[in-house]
Order: sequence, then C-alpha cells, then structure tokens
Amino acid sequence: MAVVVLGGGILFGRDVMALGATGALYASIVDQPGPLDLKARIFALDIAAAAIVTLIASLTGGIPWLLGPFIAAMGFATGMLVAYGKRAVGLGVAAVLALLFGMATHRAPFTVQLVHTAIFAGGGIAYALIALVLNWILDDRIRRLYLGEALLAFSRYIAAKAALYDLAAKQKDSLAALVNAHADLVDRLQSARDMIFSGRRTERRARWIASLIALLDAFDTVLSSDADIETLRASSHHHLMRRLHSLTKYLAEDVQTLGHGLVRRRDTPKCQ
Repeated sequence: MAVVVLGGGILFGRDVMALGATGALYASIVDQPGPLDLKARIFALDIAAAAIVTLIASLTGGIPWLLGPFIAAMGFATGMLVAYGKRAVGLGVAAVLALLFGMATHRAPFTVQLVHTAIFAGGGIAYALIALVLNWILDDRIRRLYLGEALLAFSRYIAAKAALYDLAAKQKDSLAALVNAHADLVDRLQSARDMIFSGRRTERRARWIASLIALLDAFDTVLSSDADIETLRASSHHHLMRRLHSLTKYLAEDVQTLGHGLVRRRDTPKCQ
C-alpha cells in the first residue's frame, strides 16, 4: 500500500494517488498467502469486479429506480459468495465496499467516470503486481509457514485427544474440544496441501511435500485410535489411562516444538 500510495503521489499527484490507493485497498482485502497462480486469478477477479461495480454504482447514483435493483442484486450475489469459502468472502467484502464508494461519488460525465475507474483499477493492478512479486520471492518461506501452521494445529488436536484420557476432565467438554481441534486441523491441512503441492517440484519443495505426507500419515494414525476412547474410559485400569494421557500430552508438546521450529526458521528443533 505504501509503495502504491507514495509512488502514485510522486508520479501523478495527490488526486490520482487517492483513486489509485482506493483500488489498492480493495486488492489488499483478498491478499492472502497462497499459490502464485491462484493469487493472480483472485486479484484479477477482485480488481475487475470492483472496477465494474464502482463504475455502475457511480453512474446509477441519484437514480433510485436503477440504483435500488442494483443494490439488491449485489446483496444477493455477495451473500451467495460465502458458500465458496474464505477467499470468496474477501471478494464479497471488496464488492460491497466498491458499491459504497461508488454510490458516494459525485455525478460526472461518463467519460470522467470511466477515467476515474481506470485509475482505480490501475492502483489495484499495481498492488497486485507488487504482491505477486513478493509472493514469488517469499515462496519457500510461505510453504514453510503453511507446514508449520499445520503442525501446530496437529499438536492442538493431539492435546485435545490427550484430554480424553484424563478421567478428571468432563468427557462432553473434551469431546467438544476435540471436534473443534479436528475441524481446525482439517482446514489447515487443506491449505497446506494447496500451497505445498502447487508449482514446479524442486529439491526444496520436495522436502516440504515429504514432510506434509508424513504429517498426514501421523494424523491418520492418531485418528484411527478414536474408536478406543469410550472403551478405555469405561475400563477400570486407571493407571493405563494416566499413562496414555501423559504419552499423548508429551507427543503434542513434541509436535508443537517441531511446528514452532518451522515457523521460527529452526531446522532441527529439540523434542523430548
């Protein structure tokens, strides 16, 4: 944002900078770490949609019989975008903001509005290009972070599993925490898959792929023990439950150490 605002202000003046910064702001709403090709498509869709919505809203402003149906259609369309996931929500938010900003513009001839929209789109394109270059430069770091976040989610899942072996804890609360941790882990694993398996395979990327596959195998192993929990809690071998609780708890701490090591760029974190 700073590069777009300062660069636009220096090269084209404050008025142009204000319009360009608005376009960059809309682009920033959907700017999330991810595969380069996916980010490029999302930026293109976001900038194009925001520019079109801004232009139509500015042209229909002050004409209720045109603006009303357009607002209703936009409300329905952005509401339906929620069904397509978190990234689509960002597109919906950008479209709604574009509608609001477009409605607030002063009436002007069509050619003037067209120029303003072009400047607006130019700011968004400038932001997108800078973001894509940074994404390309930091590609390995982003893959590492996605894997680290998946490992940390796995550690939280194992910790929630450990609570089920704790007879002092309420089973209902422990099960609820386990379900929430499982949902979070599945979401993190899907994001890691989308990021780590994308692009041309290099030696460095092959390392993250192998690590993610190992994580998926470990998750399947832990998940397969879910069916034994009810039987174990009903057992009279409380000493076994204490040992399983301690073992699972230490495993969660070790996985957490590995995850923090990846996030903090330590290649060989020490585990218990």
